[in-house]
Amino acid sequence: MEWDLKVIDELPDYMKMAFLILYNFTNEMVFNDEMKRGDVPTSIQCYMHDTGISEDEAREHIKHLISESWKEMNNENGDHNSSFSKEFVHVCKNLGRASQFIYQYGDGHASQNTLSKDRIFKIIINPFPYKL
Repeated sequence: MEWDLKVIDELPDYMKMAFLILYNFTNEMVFNDEMKRGDVPTSIQCYMHDTGISEDEAREHIKHLISESWKEMNNENGDHNSSFSKEFVHVCKNLGRASQFIYQYGDGHASQNTLSKDRIFKIIINPFPYKL
């Protein structure tokens, strides 16, 4: 997946927060797997390069950004002048929450950890048992 960071300026505030949470969380989550495969730089690597700090310091900074974004998003109630319904705003806010829950143990593809794959399957593919 490739992120187009230019679109963030066009998003309403509550969607910017969800975008940033998902973007930063995804980058933090897959950092080691991407490095092993030689993939593109993550936000951690870019921050290390820009500031000259260590990986641990950069990782902590990104975690701080994620935490602050969560706080801001959780306090956001939506703009009363927004053209979007409250339901849509609610769904956007929950996107970041659901993504973090599903992917907190890896992406289910590159990672050998089956917990993420199991969660993705249970939530998206087979959300609840049923009998015909």
